[in-house]
This record gives sequence, structure tokens and C-alpha cells, in this order.
Amino acid sequence: MNRNVNILALFGTWLLVFTGFVLSMFVLFLIMKLIFIPVFEQRWFELLFYIAMVSVPFVLFEFVYIVFFRRTKNHPSPAIRLISKFLFVAGMSYCLLIYILDFISFFKKEYYAITEFRSFDLRFLCVHIFGLFAIAILQALTTEKEIDWTQKDVNR
Repeated sequence: MNRNVNILALFGTWLLVFTGFVLSMFVLFLIMKLIFIPVFEQRWFELLFYIAMVSVPFVLFEFVYIVFFRRTKNHPSPAIRLISKFLFVAGMSYCLLIYILDFISFFKKEYYAITEFRSFDLRFLCVHIFGLFAIAILQALTTEKEIDWTQKDVNR
């Protein structure tokens, strides 16, 4: 009998937690809607939002390129290090060029659809992602194999 009461209390607690979470999310979204509808009607906020949206791919890829560029400094193979740095600089430059062209087209033509920007083009995204994966694989194949955690204690 005591076990059934505990199971019922646990089920009731989880049901109340789930219901409270759903209700709090509903109230949060309702408050956000009431606050942000007047804000989104402001022209400056709309421009700020579109500028942030255009900047997302640029900031994301530049951050990844900078992190990989710094990690490449310690790579053991000088040839792979040189190839990787060249490809990272080329990718960063191409990303910056597309970002500048997107801003020029945004302010000249006033596009408001995400499909009009080059930085959201499927080819642009695929080239960068494929390039990053190719360089990561190339670097991984030319480094020494790490010792497995199960073998670290054996080698001591």
C-alpha cells in the first residue's frame, strides 16, 4: 500500500511540474508577445533585427575559423599547418566578402527575405561546412593517435 502511495505521489508531482512548466511557458510567451509587438513595429528595431540576422552566418563561421586557426599553430606537420592556414584565411576572406556584399544589397535594395542574401545560400553554407570538415579530417589523419583512457593507466 505504501509503495502505491509513493508511486501516485511521484506521478502527481511530475504531472504538476509538467503542467506548471507548460503554463509558465504560455504566460512567458504571452507577455513577450504583448511587449514585443509594439517594439517590432518600430523601424529602427526592424532594421536592427535584419542586421543581426544577416550577421549570424558571418559571426558563426568567423568564430569557428578563428578557433581552428589558433588550434592549427600546434599541429605537428608543417605542410598541413600551411595548407590549413591558407584555407582558413581564404574561407575567412570569402566569408567577409559575402558579408559586405550582403550589407550593400541590404541597404541598396532593402531585401527583407532571408533567401535574398548570399550568406544564407545553400552553396555558401555547404562550401564552408565541407571545408571545415575536410581540414579537420586532414589534421586528424596527420596527428599521432591519442592514448585511450583504458590504456593510460597501463602505460604508467
